[in-house]
Amino acid sequence: RKNMAIVPGKPVAAFDVTPRVICAGKQVQFTNQSSFASEWEWTYQDATGSPNITIKGGNPNVFFGSPGRKTIKLKVKGLGGSDSLTKYEHIFVYAKPSSYFEILPLNKEVVAPEEDATFIEIPPCDDSTGCTYRWDFGDGTGDTLPDNQPVRHRYLSPGKYRISLLVTNSLGCTSVLTRDSIRAVQARDISVPNAFIPLNTPGGCP
Repeated sequence: RKNMAIVPGKPVAAFDVTPRVICAGKQVQFTNQSSFASEWEWTYQDATGSPNITIKGGNPNVFFGSPGRKTIKLKVKGLGGSDSLTKYEHIFVYAKPSSYFEILPLNKEVVAPEEDATFIEIPPCDDSTGCTYRWDFGDGTGDTLPDNQPVRHRYLSPGKYRISLLVTNSLGCTSVLTRDSIRAVQARDISVPNAFIPLNTPGGCP
């Protein structure tokens, strides 16, 4: 009777990533598809020039905060040895649009319902196919515009209102900014004292 030796299979590295196209600030799923492996080590880089990030485990979720093309490497080990697989520029991360704006007047106070508030200095869209700009004026009204032109809004009632701007590019990447309150005040009545004194009255002209 002969002794039979069981030879472990040699690990073969394989993996998939979903989704492969995302917006900055989103996550992707690394899915291990390797054979004969018991250890998995993933290496990738978020921002260009930043240190490599290494994580261990079979199917991690990974966050990418910087735009660009991402290269992923998987190294596996098992009883039969080790193997590695690198997929170059395998993930594409799109930048988020900018949602900055300023409020006029600078003191953030308008007379309701007579004066307009103006929102300016809105950065242009960095997407060649355009962005949409959705405004929330804080009073239950809003507007959606296809460009970054200055926007005017008139408040009908006194109060404090918070302004939000949500910018979406053609890839579905979004950015939102909410600014401090703008104050709408009621028109002030101007009181003019009566300086007329009738003639032939004490203190009047002779």
